[in-house]
Formats: sequence, C-alpha cells, structure tokens
Amino acid sequence: TIGSNGNEGDLYVKDGAGRNVFTVDGNGAAVTIGSNGNEGDLYVKDGAGRTVFNFDSNAAALYVGANGNEGDLQIRDGSGRTVFNFNGDNAALYLGASGNAGDLVVQDSAGSESAKIQGNTGKFFIKRIDPYGDTLDIDARFLRIHGYDLSLDGRSGGNKRALVDSNNRLVINWANDYAYGVETPGDFKVGGTLRVGNRIIAGNPARYVVTRWLYADNGTVTQEVNLGSTRRVFAFVSIVGMDPRHDFDQGDCFAVDIFQIDGRTTGTWIFGGAHFGSSGSNSNFKTPVYQGSAQRILFRARSWQDASVFALGIVFYE
Repeated sequence: TIGSNGNEGDLYVKDGAGRNVFTVDGNGAAVTIGSNGNEGDLYVKDGAGRTVFNFDSNAAALYVGANGNEGDLQIRDGSGRTVFNFNGDNAALYLGASGNAGDLVVQDSAGSESAKIQGNTGKFFIKRIDPYGDTLDIDARFLRIHGYDLSLDGRSGGNKRALVDSNNRLVINWANDYAYGVETPGDFKVGGTLRVGNRIIAGNPARYVVTRWLYADNGTVTQEVNLGSTRRVFAFVSIVGMDPRHDFDQGDCFAVDIFQIDGRTTGTWIFGGAHFGSSGSNSNFKTPVYQGSAQRILFRARSWQDASVFALGIVFYE
C-alpha cells in the first residue's frame, strides 16, 4: 500500500538511462509505461508462459492470443451479455446476443446513418446511393431495388422475382411482367423494364419509340417529332408504299428523307437530275437516317406528277 489520506502514493521504475519508464500515479489514478526514447510495452502471459496479451506501443498495436491459445475480445452490455465478440479461433466478429440484437452502423460526416447491417431483421441498408435517395435492402432471400424484390433462391410467386430458376438458369423479372422459360441454359433474360433511377435503360422498345406517318400527293409534307429535351436518338424514314395514278414514266418521282435536326437542314445524299436540283439546295435528297443527339426531328415526303407516296418516320430514343 502506497500513500494515505491527504498524501497520494506514486511508484516509479527507471531504466538504465534514468528515465521513468513505469509510473503508477496515485493522484491521477494512472499507469504510464515508457518514456521519450524508450517505448513501453505491456505483456500478459498464460499458464504456459505464452504472451497472449501485448500492447506494443512502438507499433501502436494490441495483440491478443498466441500460438496454441487463440485470443478473443469480448464486450458486455449492462446485463452482462457478450454483445461484441472478436473470436480469434473462428476469425469472426459477432455482434449482439440473445435478448440484445446487434447492429453495425456507418455514419456520414453529418452524423446520419449512411450504411447499416441490422441484426434484428438481417437486412443491409445503404442510403443515398444515388440522386434519388433510394435504398438498397438485402436480406437472406431477396435483393430489393427501388421497392422490387428479386429472389436469390429460385422461388417465385407473389411479389418475388426469380433470379435463378429450378434448372439454375438466370431469369430476372421486374414489375408484373414474368419471363420464365428461358430456352438455353446460361441465357440472360429480362422481363418487364430495367431502369436506373426513373430512366428506362432496357425493356420493351415500344416504351421509347415515336412514329410519324407521311402521305404526299403531288407536293411536299413534313412531320416533326419533338422529344421535349435533347436525347440520344436513332431516326430513319422508310417508304411504305407508292401509287402512280396514271402512266408511270420519267415525270413521276417520290422521295422521303430526314429534312432537319433541331432546325438545321441535314446533309445532301443525292442531287441533280430532273427533280433534286443542284448540290446544296433544299430540293436535294437529304439523309434518310440519323444517329446522334437531338430533340426535334423533321421528316419530309415529296411526290411529283401524280405519284402518291406513303412513308413512316421512326425515332428510337434513350
């Protein structure tokens, strides 16, 4: 016993250079090991003389366990239950105990939960992973993206969407469009619509295609597609039919093309002859197909001398 009421006790151990390398400070209730120029370590040995607990100050490391004696680190709650356990023998971290579920929480710089493994429900949450603030939930059977469940075990029905069928073939189903019966093992098939955020990136082409019918008879007609904003597009125009109402000769002619993209006249494809004018004029046969970025696509159909033409302008867009 060192010290008494009104007179605190200290214990100092010095190294060969006279430095205090082991200090028990009664007033501060502190133990200090090491000093400037002589780092301190703490070793705890088991009954076989093995160092199983080592604070290595030079490496700023804590080592628990030794060869033949695995180390554990256990933290208990107020009821004495081990709720945090680093198990060296199993190389595992266990969170929670019977009566006290464990969670693993990651917080952002504002202190909000950005990722969480929830022990009570077995789910993994990642929040604010995209501009829409959507959440990715993973539990033992389902992957939930934007509110849709994807089954990982081949079961289907209700609101489950099978990823792997009974023959170990990959099938993905979104919304209410089921796409079972993949013909060849190893095929990848998507039923319904695949989206990123609110934008369709795959699915039924009818969801992102626009068509315009054109009919010209002894004149010129145009039809415009306006997508409302600039998109990646693939546009083309095609003749569906023609009807020369009298003898079909040199005077009869018809042509369909994409005349303008966003108000700019497209390039010349064919010019000259009796109908298409000199190079660079609007009467030239302009491009019949366009691929690139656009908001407005203007289709044109023309006919000369009793030759009616029927055509279709088509725009696929992202």
